[in-house]
Amino acid sequence: MSKKDQQVSKLTVQSMLLILLLVDFVSAFIIDAQDAKCVRWNGQNCTPLNSLFIKNPIDRTLLEFDVSGINTDSVITLDIWYDNLDKDLPDGIIDVFTYTGDGVVSGDDFYAGTLYNSFTAIENNVYNIDLGYEFYEYPCGYASIDITPIVLAAIYSGDEYLGIRLSTETSDRFNLGKGSLLPNPFLTVVPEPATILIVGIGSLILRRKKYL
Repeated sequence: MSKKDQQVSKLTVQSMLLILLLVDFVSAFIIDAQDAKCVRWNGQNCTPLNSLFIKNPIDRTLLEFDVSGINTDSVITLDIWYDNLDKDLPDGIIDVFTYTGDGVVSGDDFYAGTLYNSFTAIENNVYNIDLGYEFYEYPCGYASIDITPIVLAAIYSGDEYLGIRLSTETSDRFNLGKGSLLPNPFLTVVPEPATILIVGIGSLILRRKKYL
C-alpha cells in the first residue's frame, strides 16, 4: 500500500470513528412527567390522587411534561405501561388527549385536552420487576405513541409544558405507574442523527478527494 493510500485509509477510519461517536452522543433519553396524578370525579367535584388509574367515567390519568428543552430535530414518543384489571372483558380502548399544561395537575384538568390518538389496550408484553432476589415477569400491556407533531407544535407556540390525559369510554379498568409496580408513562426523545451523519460522511468524502 502506498503512502497516499495509507493516509486515505487512516482518514477514513478517523472519520468513521467520529461519526460513531456523534451518533452515540445523540442517543435517546427519557423525560419523566413533572407531575402525574389520577383525577377522580366523585359526582360533585374532581380530586387529584397520587396513584394512576383509568376507569370510566370517574378516573382519568393526567401527566404534565416539561418539553422546553427538547431539540426540534427529535422524534418523541409517549410510552405507556399499563395493567388491564378486566382481562375477561373485550379489549378496552385508551384515549390520549393533549393540552397546554402548566406543570401541575389539578382537578380542572379532568376535562382538559383534545383527542390525539386512541389504542386498543391489549396484554402484549411483560415488564421485568426487580424483587431484589429475582426478576418477576409482570404480564401487562405496553404502547408507544408517536407524539412528535404535538410536542413540536407546543415548542413552536412557546409552551413550556405539554399535558397528557389518558381516559377510556370502555368498561375496562387500568392501573398505571408505580402504584402497580410499573413505570409512570414517560416521553422517549430520539435526537435526529441524519444531519450529523450527512456532515460526517461529507467530511469523509472531502478528505478522501483531497488526498486522491
